Amino acid sequence: NGSTMSLLSFDSGSEPVTALPTSAPAAGGAPALSPDDLRNSTLEVPEGRCSLIGPKDPSTGTAMATFVDGVATGSLSDGIGGILPTGTMTEVLPGVFDGSPVMLVVLNCLGGNSGSSAVVAYDADKTLIGSVDLPTDNSNYFADTPIENLRSVGNTVIYTMPGLQTAGDGYCHACRGSAEATITAQWDGDSLDIVDVLYRLPSGA
Repeated sequence: NGSTMSLLSFDSGSEPVTALPTSAPAAGGAPALSPDDLRNSTLEVPEGRCSLIGPKDPSTGTAMATFVDGVATGSLSDGIGGILPTGTMTEVLPGVFDGSPVMLVVLNCLGGNSGSSAVVAYDADKTLIGSVDLPTDNSNYFADTPIENLRSVGNTVIYTMPGLQTAGDGYCHACRGSAEATITAQWDGDSLDIVDVLYRLPSGA
């Protein structure tokens, strides 16, 4: 990515990476947002469960949510079972896509008795430019699974989803499984898309 190159090693004997180098924005570009500024803004949120936390813009049809200290709450009419839908920014991380500053957000959206998490990318103008959530169409395995350990190197975004159910786990809606997935997504200049999923089972990767 420009002058930055990253080598990602998934050797089964290595410790999980907790920090990766980050790229710097190109000189003369737009100034980066501050995490606190983003946590207190009205922002477009991705479709699906997260769209319940904000009213639809009549001109664009997109859901716009107002965050205060990183939390947005929908109206009672949007709730399931009388529970207000909420969206919480559990992590806000600066990044750089194609030399321009971006802000990456782990957004945890709850509605009724279940929820989902997504990684959402905003540019310096607070415009939603991409999002990724579940790595497969079969979302049952990833329902209510948090997103953790978000990191970004250039156009590459990596995060983990722990507690996945696998064979041998006791199954229930709130049960935490023994497997996890490491997801790699890539910004291609137009969207943020998953390009690799590595599953780690108790028996190995």
